Amino acid sequence: MVERTVSMDSAEAPRRAVYLAPDRARLARSHRRRRYLTAYWFIAPSLLMFVAFLLIPVIWVFKMSFYRGSFFSAQQFAGLGNWRGIFSDPIAIAAMKNTFIYAAGATASVVILGMAIALLLQRARVLNRVTRSLIYLPVLAPMLVASLTWSFVVHPDFGILAWLLAQFGLPPVNWLGDHALLSITMLEVWRGTGFYALLFLAGLVGLPKELYHAAELDGAIRQ
Repeated sequence: MVERTVSMDSAEAPRRAVYLAPDRARLARSHRRRRYLTAYWFIAPSLLMFVAFLLIPVIWVFKMSFYRGSFFSAQQFAGLGNWRGIFSDPIAIAAMKNTFIYAAGATASVVILGMAIALLLQRARVLNRVTRSLIYLPVLAPMLVASLTWSFVVHPDFGILAWLLAQFGLPPVNWLGDHALLSITMLEVWRGTGFYALLFLAGLVGLPKELYHAAELDGAIRQ
């Protein structure tokens, strides 16, 4: 009798597994769906801001580039006439040149300075947390506050840069007048270096120690 019961249980086990398999698959799909919905809820605010203030304006500007007129007058379809006029307009050419110089200078500077600061912070042992907070502080400042602060820094009469130049016997420089592009690039570098420094620092700290040991075995010198 016992043997028959054991044989019946062993025979019913595959059937139970067949019945439970759809339930497990359904639970897995439900769990995966909840995870996706949670992730979408987290990215929804940023995605909404991206669509409302970047994607839609870019599409609208691209559409309006094929028309002539303004908000207060009738618009006429111009085709590719506006695009052909860009390359013959000196103002448009100067704007593209300044944009390229600004983007190239600011991007290269924040990456190089950010990596250098990250390497220094990785080896720092004194006031490490305080230094990280001070470096990241300009990133938290709104653009208006950062612009006003930088205007005092580059002021030709009582700015910090004017004071530093005076210490070396150099005359003051009208940064916002004669070197406006350089001043704006310096502002972006001052405001964005902290973000890249902590980003690179997080990557350096997250590297496994085994990679350093393997590099030392291969002859690398750790300074």
